[in-house]
Amino acid sequence: MLDDSEIQAIAAGSWRLECSSIRLKRRGSVAPTTLTGPGFVDQAPDGSLRFTMFPNVPWSRDWKPLSMIELPDGGFIPKDLFYQWSAEDLHGRSWASDQVLPEPSVFIPRATSVWHSRLASMTAERARPTPGTEFVLTCVSVVPLDFPANEPTHTTISGPLWPIKSFAHDRARAMPIGIKCDLHTSGAKSTLVATGSAPMRLDLASVLAESLQFVLAAPVIWAVTMCRADVERTTIDSRALVAAKVSRPYRLHRPVPGGAVQTPGDTWQLFERYAEYISTTSGPERHPLAAEFRGVLDGSAASIESQALVTSVAVESVIRQLIAPKAGGTSGELSAVIAALTAVLDTQQCDPSVKKRVTGALDALQHSRAIDVLYDLATQGAVTKEQITAWKKLRNPSSHGTGHLSRRAEVTVRRIDCVTTLLYVLVFYLVGYDGYYTDCCMKPPQTLRYAVTPVAGSSAGIGDGSPPEPGSNASY
Repeated sequence: MLDDSEIQAIAAGSWRLECSSIRLKRRGSVAPTTLTGPGFVDQAPDGSLRFTMFPNVPWSRDWKPLSMIELPDGGFIPKDLFYQWSAEDLHGRSWASDQVLPEPSVFIPRATSVWHSRLASMTAERARPTPGTEFVLTCVSVVPLDFPANEPTHTTISGPLWPIKSFAHDRARAMPIGIKCDLHTSGAKSTLVATGSAPMRLDLASVLAESLQFVLAAPVIWAVTMCRADVERTTIDSRALVAAKVSRPYRLHRPVPGGAVQTPGDTWQLFERYAEYISTTSGPERHPLAAEFRGVLDGSAASIESQALVTSVAVESVIRQLIAPKAGGTSGELSAVIAALTAVLDTQQCDPSVKKRVTGALDALQHSRAIDVLYDLATQGAVTKEQITAWKKLRNPSSHGTGHLSRRAEVTVRRIDCVTTLLYVLVFYLVGYDGYYTDCCMKPPQTLRYAVTPVAGSSAGIGDGSPPEPGSNASY
């Protein structure tokens, strides 16, 4: 519903949309409850969307915009003070936005007022005369995506069926396999076009963005998404437009080395595996793995101490949430001992707070510790002992506030890079990636092959053989 010239203007921050009619409808009963009039939408200097409206009626003494309403300090703005915004542009498209708080420019009775506000996003939707059997999803980033030059421009996600849950109608369906993705960069924007058989997963654009975000180790936010399926829907997101104007020093190395002659196709393979894995959620909540990685990505733009803490905690969270539950619980012997101790505790006459602390300690024994899971993975060749050692040396001082990580910046950065590699290989283990990666535990960093199954002739599943022995060229 947006042509290429409009998308180019949005990317440049110079888009302007003339509207024949703009309508504001307040959720509550505080006047003015409804305003209509012509106006326009344009972009603020920071790239965000904003609208200006000229109401068809003069200012009234009964009107109470937000600035004239007394609100308690520290509280949330009541929902009934927000407006719903809708507009008809000169091209016949109908746009809508929610949670708008407009303000007038004058407060003079019987004078003409001008209302304006920022828009978090705006969406246009229209039914298709003949719904098709395929969907086309076009996602535009106004920050060019630095995709490896040796990778093809397209791939096909051909994994298992993805669950779909319609958040509006609360019904589950299965998504057909075979989603073709084409990524192209031109000038100041990158465009990902996904096509497949209908129905389309409702949050497919988010799944694709988070998957690209992982393989590129850089934030990906769609400024424009256009979907053609049962209906045609276009959304413009102010958050992405503002983010494009802000430069943040993200310090993450990519999981797959770009430009290496032995890795063409590996970035797309990881993208496909990751997308299939995080699509197992069927509700509006972000998959835990995607949420953890987004935290690591944001932490890499903060201080060294923050990055160390966020990265080491993310490793532990991934293990506890996604790996440990599938690794099995405690042994039968340990469970029997815990049950016996619990029975003895129940017969003791002691302070309830003491009993509660002891019971909590016994309950904790029934869950595998992150370090135990890591050592078990090391015996399978899924991770290396060097990665585990780096994680222990980074996690303890960063989590408990002991030591001064910034005073040993070079050592801390090397450990962060090594623990980031550990996080990556844990993701490889979860999603079933089989290809090359960059091991930053080595000095200098080396390109190794990660195999889901043990490499022929060795008991390891990582590298070209067994994990490096202590004292080798590993750096942690």
